[in-house]
Amino acid sequence: MVVLRFGIACFSSIPYHTATNLCRQCTARWALLKRIGDSGPMYRLGQRHSRHLHEKRSPVSAEKLIAGQSLRAAITSAAIGIMVFNTLWAYSASASGKYFPWFAVVQGAAIGYAIQRSGRGLDWRFPLIAGVSAWIASFSGNLFIALLFTTTETGPVRNGGWQILRSFFENTVSSIDVVYALCAVAVATFYSRRRLNRHEVLALRKYRESQT
Repeated sequence: MVVLRFGIACFSSIPYHTATNLCRQCTARWALLKRIGDSGPMYRLGQRHSRHLHEKRSPVSAEKLIAGQSLRAAITSAAIGIMVFNTLWAYSASASGKYFPWFAVVQGAAIGYAIQRSGRGLDWRFPLIAGVSAWIASFSGNLFIALLFTTTETGPVRNGGWQILRSFFENTVSSIDVVYALCAVAVATFYSRRRLNRHEVLALRKYRESQT
């Protein structure tokens, strides 16, 4: 130790008493690390302490997940969503005097979420219902707005329903409406499927593997 202190003092600009204190600190730290290594780990990583941490999770039944799907509820919620959001879209356009084509995407997201919550679907049928419903809702909303503005300006339309539809699709619907309708279909399809946690996904995967 004396040799170490003398060597540090000679080959550096540190004074002899500073080198002595430095050696003492290094010796104390080395002894502490040695005691820690001999007695086992002294410290441990922090853990999340929760009352739910040690609770046993009930097993997930894939049969219940599949049986919980409801095609009728999905179609019903899609129809209600189309009527409600078409009405909101038309009357918001009528009240503001402006046309909002992006509302078709909002409508598609709402329809997809409604199908997700009510249908609780897991297979391809529910995204298909959501996509078709969003596509219909996009153009029916445009038609509702056109009829509302037409009746406001010229009075109620009594005859010529087919001619009105033909004129609507030929003159009123534009490429931007088709783009927004496709975006609405994509958003509705994305939100239409039921969201599963990790345990439900694993249970469903095992069930499907056992059926094949």
